Amino acid sequence: MVAVDTRTSGILTREWVGALAQMITEREVEALAAEAAHVRAHPREGMGWTNDPVAEFEEYEATGKYRLPVAYDIQSGERHFVDAEWGTVDDMLAAISEDTQYAVLSVKSTNYAQLSVDITYRQPEAEIVVHARSVTDASELLDRIASSLPSLPDGFYGEVNPDQPRGMVFIGHGGDRQWEQVRDWITEANYGVQIFEEEERAGYSTLQEVLGMIRQSDIALIMMTAADTLDDGTKRARDNVVHELGLCQGILGVEATIVILENGTVWPSNIDGHIQIRYDRGGLHLVKERILAALHRRANVESSAP
Repeated sequence: MVAVDTRTSGILTREWVGALAQMITEREVEALAAEAAHVRAHPREGMGWTNDPVAEFEEYEATGKYRLPVAYDIQSGERHFVDAEWGTVDDMLAAISEDTQYAVLSVKSTNYAQLSVDITYRQPEAEIVVHARSVTDASELLDRIASSLPSLPDGFYGEVNPDQPRGMVFIGHGGDRQWEQVRDWITEANYGVQIFEEEERAGYSTLQEVLGMIRQSDIALIMMTAADTLDDGTKRARDNVVHELGLCQGILGVEATIVILENGTVWPSNIDGHIQIRYDRGGLHLVKERILAALHRRANVESSAP
């Protein structure tokens, strides 16, 4: 996750906080619709899923309502409104008034858009932090806030926090420790990294953990190394790597999934169309710059690597 930090001065109003919550709701519903369409095309039979995006989207279509969770601590006049748990947008908005002196608000998407906004208000100044999977997503919402919210107080501006990563990268691997080199390179290039490192990769909890990591990522690097040798001498990647490749292309898309392929490894047909960076065993360091360049293009930022 990355953050975009903004500041403004003026009076906190129900109107623009409500409009902000509506923006996040729209993004969440868009992401939910895309996930539901994907699940309809690729059923999840026998995989132990806890959420059902198809049912959630059908409920939204039937009711036209989507419950966006919020948390708040608001001091308005002599009244103090606190919701320690995740409440509703309506309750939060009802607590805001013209004499609001202090407020800490958190508006969060649920499972799909990976988007949230935190507002800290001490009259007459407010700090707004947008959290998203990428700088692009966070900046896009910030632009919409600046251009679309009614009655927006004067002095609104925003900046990308330079300490935040350029984007989040999921690294899929089959246990071969070559992934550690790639992790070090992309960390030095100021990317965040998601890696599932446990040896045991079967089962419900593992699947859910890997899915959560992929959903929190912007780009995937899938390392297909010659980890298994078949009876006929054919070398191939571990089954979990092939599975993670399919998950990444379904969640992040083909263009955001980069395959690092060790020469001599038999590859599955579902990597056709992906960016492939090939290397010989022992020569991974020779493709370092190609890996970073591919990441920079996907993250839509200029390369700063020497």
